[in-house]
Amino acid sequence: MNKNTTSLDKDFIEKVLNYINKNIDNPDLSVEYLASHLNLSRRQFYRKINALTTQTANELLRNIRIERAKQIIEMGNTNISEVCYKVGFSSPSYFTKCFKDYFGYVPTEVVPIESK
Repeated sequence: MNKNTTSLDKDFIEKVLNYINKNIDNPDLSVEYLASHLNLSRRQFYRKINALTTQTANELLRNIRIERAKQIIEMGNTNISEVCYKVGFSSPSYFTKCFKDYFGYVPTEVVPIESK
Protein backbone atom coordinates (compact mmCIF):
# COMPACT_ATOMS: atom_id res chain seq x y z
CA MET A 1 0.00 0.00 0.00
CA ASN A 2 1.21 3.47 -0.73
CA LYS A 3 1.38 6.31 1.76
CA ASN A 4 -1.67 8.04 0.23
CA THR A 5 -3.92 5.19 1.34
CA THR A 6 -6.93 6.38 3.30
CA SER A 7 -8.24 4.78 6.47
CA LEU A 8 -11.22 3.50 4.45
CA ASP A 9 -8.82 1.77 2.08
CA LYS A 10 -6.91 0.28 5.00
CA ASP A 11 -10.19 -0.97 6.49
CA PHE A 12 -11.13 -2.47 3.13
CA ILE A 13 -7.81 -4.32 2.79
CA GLU A 14 -8.07 -5.49 6.40
CA LYS A 15 -11.56 -6.88 5.72
CA VAL A 16 -10.29 -8.66 2.61
CA LEU A 17 -7.28 -10.15 4.43
CA ASN A 18 -9.37 -11.22 7.44
CA TYR A 19 -11.92 -12.91 5.21
CA ILE A 20 -9.23 -14.69 3.21
CA ASN A 21 -7.46 -15.85 6.37
CA LYS A 22 -10.69 -17.17 7.91
CA ASN A 23 -11.59 -19.07 4.74
CA ILE A 24 -8.15 -19.95 3.40
CA ASP A 25 -8.78 -23.70 3.43
CA ASN A 26 -11.85 -23.32 1.19
CA PRO A 27 -10.88 -24.25 -2.38
CA ASP A 28 -14.02 -22.43 -3.59
CA LEU A 29 -12.77 -19.13 -2.17
CA SER A 30 -12.32 -17.03 -5.27
CA VAL A 31 -12.23 -13.44 -6.40
CA GLU A 32 -15.92 -13.66 -7.30
CA TYR A 33 -16.68 -15.02 -3.84
CA LEU A 34 -14.71 -12.23 -2.16
CA ALA A 35 -16.31 -9.52 -4.29
CA SER A 36 -19.77 -10.85 -3.50
CA HIS A 37 -18.97 -11.00 0.23
CA LEU A 38 -17.88 -7.35 0.12
CA ASN A 39 -20.94 -6.32 -1.94
CA LEU A 40 -18.86 -5.25 -4.92
CA SER A 41 -18.97 -6.29 -8.53
CA ARG A 42 -16.09 -8.47 -9.66
CA ARG A 43 -14.79 -5.59 -11.77
CA GLN A 44 -14.95 -3.07 -8.87
CA PHE A 45 -13.17 -5.53 -6.61
CA TYR A 46 -10.40 -6.16 -9.18
CA ARG A 47 -9.84 -2.43 -9.70
CA LYS A 48 -9.80 -1.61 -6.01
CA ILE A 49 -7.39 -4.46 -5.13
CA ASN A 50 -5.10 -3.55 -8.00
CA ALA A 51 -5.08 0.13 -7.06
CA LEU A 52 -4.30 -0.62 -3.40
CA THR A 53 -1.84 -3.50 -3.76
CA THR A 54 -0.51 -3.31 -7.35
CA GLN A 55 -1.40 -7.01 -7.61
CA THR A 56 -4.35 -8.55 -9.36
CA ALA A 57 -7.00 -9.95 -7.05
CA ASN A 58 -6.05 -13.49 -8.14
CA GLU A 59 -2.39 -12.86 -7.37
CA LEU A 60 -3.25 -11.47 -3.95
CA LEU A 61 -5.33 -14.51 -3.04
CA ARG A 62 -2.76 -16.98 -4.40
CA ASN A 63 0.17 -15.20 -2.73
CA ILE A 64 -1.56 -15.16 0.65
CA ARG A 65 -2.23 -18.89 0.29
CA ILE A 66 1.40 -19.58 -0.64
CA GLU A 67 2.76 -17.47 2.23
CA ARG A 68 0.50 -19.35 4.68
CA ALA A 69 1.64 -22.68 3.22
CA LYS A 70 5.27 -21.75 3.82
CA GLN A 71 4.47 -20.87 7.44
CA ILE A 72 2.76 -24.25 7.93
CA ILE A 73 5.66 -26.13 6.34
CA GLU A 74 8.15 -24.25 8.54
CA MET A 75 6.27 -25.49 11.61
CA GLY A 76 7.31 -29.03 10.62
CA ASN A 77 5.62 -32.44 10.66
CA THR A 78 3.49 -31.79 7.60
CA ASN A 79 2.97 -33.51 4.31
CA ILE A 80 3.14 -31.14 1.33
CA SER A 81 -0.16 -32.46 -0.06
CA GLU A 82 -1.87 -31.83 3.28
CA VAL A 83 -0.51 -28.28 3.32
CA CYS A 84 -1.73 -27.77 -0.23
CA TYR A 85 -5.30 -28.63 0.79
CA LYS A 86 -5.08 -26.65 4.06
CA VAL A 87 -4.47 -23.46 2.10
CA GLY A 88 -7.17 -24.06 -0.49
CA PHE A 89 -5.28 -25.49 -3.46
CA SER A 90 -6.99 -28.53 -4.98
CA SER A 91 -3.95 -29.81 -6.91
CA PRO A 92 -0.58 -30.53 -5.26
CA SER A 93 1.23 -30.19 -8.60
CA TYR A 94 -0.31 -26.74 -9.26
CA PHE A 95 0.47 -25.76 -5.67
CA THR A 96 4.13 -26.77 -6.13
CA LYS A 97 4.34 -24.81 -9.41
CA CYS A 98 2.87 -21.66 -7.80
CA PHE A 99 5.10 -22.05 -4.74
CA LYS A 100 8.21 -22.36 -6.91
CA ASP A 101 7.17 -19.38 -9.07
CA TYR A 102 6.69 -17.27 -5.93
CA PHE A 103 9.69 -18.30 -3.80
CA GLY A 104 12.08 -19.71 -6.41
CA TYR A 105 12.25 -23.14 -4.77
CA VAL A 106 9.87 -26.05 -4.21
CA PRO A 107 7.99 -26.63 -0.93
CA THR A 108 10.07 -29.71 -0.08
CA GLU A 109 13.13 -27.44 0.18
CA VAL A 110 11.60 -25.43 3.05
CA VAL A 111 13.50 -26.18 6.26
CA PRO A 112 11.32 -26.46 9.38
CA ILE A 113 12.12 -23.77 11.96
CA GLU A 114 13.20 -26.24 14.66
CA SER A 115 15.77 -27.70 12.24
CA LYS A 116 17.48 -24.34 11.64
